[in-house]
Amino acid sequence: PPRPRPPSEQSILLSRATRAVMMRDGTRTVLAFQNDYVGPPEDFALLVPVPSLLREDDVRTLPHDVFRRLEAVAAPRMIELWEQPPCPQRTPTTRRRRSIGALDAVGASASGRQERAAAGADDVRVQPVRVEARFSEAEYDITILGADDSFALERWLRAHDYELPPGAGAVLRPYVQQGMKFFVAKVDASRLRRGVGPQMLSPLRFHFDSETFRLPVRLGLLNSDGLQDLVVHVLAPDTRYEAANYPNAVAPTNLPLHPAAAPHFERVYDAFFDKLRAHRPGTVVTEYAGPVSGLRPPRPCLGCDRPGLSERDLDLLGADVLPSRVAGGLARRMVLTRLHYRYGRSALPDDLVFRPAPAIRGGHENAAAPELATRARRARGNRFGVRFIAKHRWRAPTTC
Repeated sequence: PPRPRPPSEQSILLSRATRAVMMRDGTRTVLAFQNDYVGPPEDFALLVPVPSLLREDDVRTLPHDVFRRLEAVAAPRMIELWEQPPCPQRTPTTRRRRSIGALDAVGASASGRQERAAAGADDVRVQPVRVEARFSEAEYDITILGADDSFALERWLRAHDYELPPGAGAVLRPYVQQGMKFFVAKVDASRLRRGVGPQMLSPLRFHFDSETFRLPVRLGLLNSDGLQDLVVHVLAPDTRYEAANYPNAVAPTNLPLHPAAAPHFERVYDAFFDKLRAHRPGTVVTEYAGPVSGLRPPRPCLGCDRPGLSERDLDLLGADVLPSRVAGGLARRMVLTRLHYRYGRSALPDDLVFRPAPAIRGGHENAAAPELATRARRARGNRFGVRFIAKHRWRAPTTC
């Protein structure tokens, strides 16, 4: 159990966003994330480097269900087909469909449990750390910091009752040298909605403009005592994205699954992804690239359709601040990419940077077809998803 702490002392959660949604249009980036913090909410604080100064209007909280709808569109899934009695012969029908959500982080600690540094507030005031803005959003008290020295920033945070893991100053240094600001959000437990606990903190969203499309994730390694799992959903008009500074791979699809394994699909896929990672370590894996409005095949097609996101969902996730937003038509243009990366301290030397990638397809063919391609193929438009197929053969006696 955690040691008792003064109520004012906060543990920094350094950009451990295992469920991140990024929207990109031109130089505009919208970042939304769910906090998977474990512990009392008053012990929570989040630190994220951002390339520009955020204003109060740039930050908002989101409803939880929009993340669940996004997962339903892009998550790897399993289709079960049940062969019908052969007398008369019928086409197999789909009985059950499962998809996995964002995988939880493996062995990741909620916060560092180190002692506060001895620096006092009077010592910190003379250091080059600036409070650029302060405001509140839902249960969060948000501070935007600017700094000219990473160790001064570390001392400022400790002196203001934030608890940091060891080595924070060295990891903060590259962001300070790039002139980035620091978004710090901590929870005021008295403002939590009734029935909302530590696992149900409101998702946060903010936007900024930057020439480089990147996700700052290295700070999260300070709180990790093992592997971390990162699932990033990228939304962009007409474009699929991949990692620009790490190797890329597209997960296989249309793989047969033994019927006995079907009830344990989440565990099966977790082990399957570990095999992919062992085969190609340090690789960012694409698990979905396709439309967000849902796939509605023109004819009956077993296992082809997926749910979709509405225009309102896209606005919640950031479309309302995109430069090229077109009312009523953005959902038809949006491409959703799901990227999955499992990493440890030695496998994440740099933050993830993204670049446009060619369109691919696969995993949306008729699941009852006798032969299905297991590898993604180049295409004019993006229609790819990871899919496993469990076929239950007819075992009862027949009368014909």
